[in-house]
Amino acid sequence: MIKDFGETQKFFLRMGPGEDFGKIEAQYKSVVQAMKNKEEIEITYKAMGSEKETTRTISPYGLFNSNGIWYTLAFCNIRNEIRQFALDCIKSLKPSGKHYVIPKEFNMEDYFKPSWQIVRYGKPVDVVLRFSKDVARWIKRRKWHPSQQIEENKDGSLIFKVKLEGTEEIKWWTYNWIPHCEILAPAELRKEAIRDIKAIAKMYNKIKDKH
Repeated sequence: MIKDFGETQKFFLRMGPGEDFGKIEAQYKSVVQAMKNKEEIEITYKAMGSEKETTRTISPYGLFNSNGIWYTLAFCNIRNEIRQFALDCIKSLKPSGKHYVIPKEFNMEDYFKPSWQIVRYGKPVDVVLRFSKDVARWIKRRKWHPSQQIEENKDGSLIFKVKLEGTEEIKWWTYNWIPHCEILAPAELRKEAIRDIKAIAKMYNKIKDKH
């Protein structure tokens, strides 16, 4: 996206790959209308990791885009809690005729604070990572999470700490920094990473043997 400020100055913003909006435009408009009317909608939903379609009634609290994918944050009558629904996973939807009220204390920004990006689950967990001196300056230059704490070591490496509800997203994020990032805690997350890395090594060894 480029915005022209004159003959010599331009503002450039590179967006990541996104979905084809035309494919989810109907869902998007229906959710917007539901929020405008404060009317619950009945949806048929098929999550990416599931082969089963479910029907449920949801009360949309908001819309958001994460990594190019549009979602609605909504209260789910099946789970009896706030959940995220990807618009491209909504196979059908219709107004239910029932109205809802968004709690006054609800705030989308506050809702996402305990997550690394958008996924929240489980109890708060302290995540501790060690980054080598080779990438330390790239970690220090950004505010990755509201709870983050950074401790610099004499050897140039740093310790990065965050408190999260759910560790799956940050686990995948750490893989972007291999081999310069080590998961120190929690122990279970470290074990998961070891299993994943061993599986990756096994896959590449198979490829090497074929050549």
